[in-house]
Amino acid sequence: MSVTAARVFALLDSSAPGRAALLAAVALAARRSASLQALYVEDEALLRSAAFPFCSELDAVTGRPRPLDVTMVETRMRREAEQVRSALEQAVQEHAVQHQLDVVRGLVVREALERAHGSDLLVIGRTSATRAFSTGMGTSCRRIVTQASCPVLVWNGDTHSRPGRLLLVADPEARLSDVSNRSISMLTDWLRERGLVREVQQMPELPPGRLLRLLESGEHSAMILPRHLLQRFPEAEMRRLDRVDIPVLVVP
Repeated sequence: MSVTAARVFALLDSSAPGRAALLAAVALAARRSASLQALYVEDEALLRSAAFPFCSELDAVTGRPRPLDVTMVETRMRREAEQVRSALEQAVQEHAVQHQLDVVRGLVVREALERAHGSDLLVIGRTSATRAFSTGMGTSCRRIVTQASCPVLVWNGDTHSRPGRLLLVADPEARLSDVSNRSISMLTDWLRERGLVREVQQMPELPPGRLLRLLESGEHSAMILPRHLLQRFPEAEMRRLDRVDIPVLVVP
């Protein structure tokens, strides 16, 4: 039986993880004949910071601080939006995917949460969409995956992934929503086709520490877990989860 998603929603930027998230979103939308809604956010928080006279950034080449101003940031954002638009058009060339890109100015987390529908599959890069995602999931990414009303796939680009088990964390008696079931089936089938998943291992909900010890064994190449469980992770366990570099799907 065909499993479809109403829409795939991708939060993008021009970074390598952002491009990886775009390719994953296009592939998932094409696979299930879903439309693709892409979003690039000109980050208001960064613009406000750039307005302060004492604000600076580190030069990527020299490592030295340099002044940061609003004009510089706005120019960079316009250039990045065009890079995202170009990457999107290139990515959909091989697929008959109905797609749209919205470029908006606002706060990244708020825009993502307000624009993603409950029936969407939201795809974000593991370290993309905002520079606050600097390593691992990051604060902004955590807020999105723990507060969104829809399933969220945190995609790592599978550059460091190897074939293994997909860990599905769900109590046997749990009744998942149709939206969650569609996203789980979609991701599982796709990861199998990519050769990243050999088998699915279903486990009941475990305390965060025990769950992390399973993941740190290195036997798993992806994980699916319910949002309410992730919301109970203490800060120390969230930092440990950050270091587990595998795709993670968080479902309502």
